[in-house]
Amino acid sequence: MKILVVDDSSTTRSRIRKELLASGHEVVEAASGDEALEKIPELEPELITLDVDMPGLDGYETCYRIRNGGVPKAFSELPIIFITANDTIQSRQKGYQAGGNEYMSKPFLPGELSMAIERAQKAHDGIRGHTVLVVDDSSSIRSLLTIGLRAKGLNVIGASNGKAAIEALKKEADKIDLVITDYLMPEMDGDELCHKIRNELGYRDLPIIFLSSLGEKDHILKMFRAGASDFIVKPFSLDEVQARAAVHINSKILGDQLRSNVSELKRAHTMKDKFLSICSHDLRAPLAGIQGFADLMLFDEELSEENLEYLQHIKSSADFLNSIIGDLLELGRVQSDGSSLELKPVQLASQIESCISNLQHMASPKKIRLTLDTAGETDQRLTVAGDKNALKRIFNNLISNSIKFSHPGSEVGVKFTRNDSTKKLHVSVIDAGIGIPEDKIDGLFDPSARTSQVGTSGEQSFGLGMVIVKQLIDQHRAEVSVKSKKDVGTTVTVSFPC
Repeated sequence: MKILVVDDSSTTRSRIRKELLASGHEVVEAASGDEALEKIPELEPELITLDVDMPGLDGYETCYRIRNGGVPKAFSELPIIFITANDTIQSRQKGYQAGGNEYMSKPFLPGELSMAIERAQKAHDGIRGHTVLVVDDSSSIRSLLTIGLRAKGLNVIGASNGKAAIEALKKEADKIDLVITDYLMPEMDGDELCHKIRNELGYRDLPIIFLSSLGEKDHILKMFRAGASDFIVKPFSLDEVQARAAVHINSKILGDQLRSNVSELKRAHTMKDKFLSICSHDLRAPLAGIQGFADLMLFDEELSEENLEYLQHIKSSADFLNSIIGDLLELGRVQSDGSSLELKPVQLASQIESCISNLQHMASPKKIRLTLDTAGETDQRLTVAGDKNALKRIFNNLISNSIKFSHPGSEVGVKFTRNDSTKKLHVSVIDAGIGIPEDKIDGLFDPSARTSQVGTSGEQSFGLGMVIVKQLIDQHRAEVSVKSKKDVGTTVTVSFPC
């Protein structure tokens, strides 16, 4: 950044130059206010440090002229930092009235000036152009606040009472980013104004700062109950008002951005669901034809052995594609309906028995035994808060995965363990199959990671099953862990609160 240092003392200019060069800035100098006004168009600085006490034009007058036509308009709003040995409330107010942005006291510590420059630039760039509604029945206070806030690049709308403020908000609601209001006013006080802003106008996210000479705890609590975001006790300093205004405006900017991002995400999510729904219909219709004709052709006894093999490949690929479409639809449904799960007491053992029964057709061709160990616990002690259909999806997926990756003739077991000290019910699905490579375990529940493997009988997998499982487990406020060793087996444990 190019910085113009204006000071009649060559020693001070040298010291400032040294610090700014060390911070990576480009430095140009002027020894007086007149010289600064003359050099600004030529040097094109991005920020000015300005000594207050100089012969001829002092800092205040130089600043005033910069702001009011003494230089080309392109340079009239540059950030200006006053530097003075005479740092008082009155001098600061005079500096802000002249149009200054920051105020520094001599002598300053190493690094202090660089920090002030960074603050001035951030404030100038970050909140510049935003609008503050100032409400006070005192014209002098309104004027003082207007000067201080405009020094930070803010636009200011003034109102002499609560009724005028409400009218301003109705007209300029989209432009106003902050309200600063007096607490005690005729016609409509700050309490009533705040209540109307929050409840009648519905601006619940608009920051409101109260100004009050009443610093007692009861009055402060009353302000916050009315809907205040912050308060400042009178008499106040403009520095404090500027700092708090910047904090609340930046917070509002971030909040607005967040709400906009959430809205965009919801819109994209809705479009994704519609896309999946359309795809499922458009893909499944011709796919059903392929599957149906493949099934019919398999009954043809005159097929050659080679053609029968090709046909079985077609049938297997169509079935796999159908399972991918099903997984994509299921994932979309889980993500969109996640917040609507109604958790009720469910006897988990009976749900898992149903899953085991339904999956016998998958285990029988591989001669895999499916077992359930309830550890002698009663149904009551194996009850969790859950959604029956979602729980079946979880364990159907986990058990079918174990079957898919288990060797023929082996065993897949489901084991219950209740831990009363931690108030957890652990349900483990255990197999002695091919296991999961260690570098793939962390990506099991990540939809962007490709962790799919081929089953022991050539079963194909797209890898979305575990992603769906994790989302459903999260919706039950439960946890999942995986222990696996290649060629030894895998244990997936779901831990429910109980």
